[in-house]
Amino acid sequence: MCGLAVPKLLALYTKTSRARRSGGEREFEYEKIKSRIERKGIDLKAYEIYLQFAQKGLFPSAGFGMGIERLTRYICGIQQIAKTRVFAKLPGILGL
Repeated sequence: MCGLAVPKLLALYTKTSRARRSGGEREFEYEKIKSRIERKGIDLKAYEIYLQFAQKGLFPSAGFGMGIERLTRYICGIQQIAKTRVFAKLPGILGL
């Protein structure tokens, strides 16, 4: 049975929002994206469509990224995160 403890949920939100303020922002500048791909030795053709979008201009963005499985696990008091997914990805177990 799911039960919601508001103070604990707010504490969880505070912990996760700190990660958001830590500077984890997605790169949006074309030249920086391109140079990173080249530095890693990856063929630019593999990212051709993404680079086309980046060339036209991407907006700066950063995600919150709590994850619905983590939230469900917390609210319902489930011990294993795999039990919050319909088709959990578990080593050695075929999910579908």
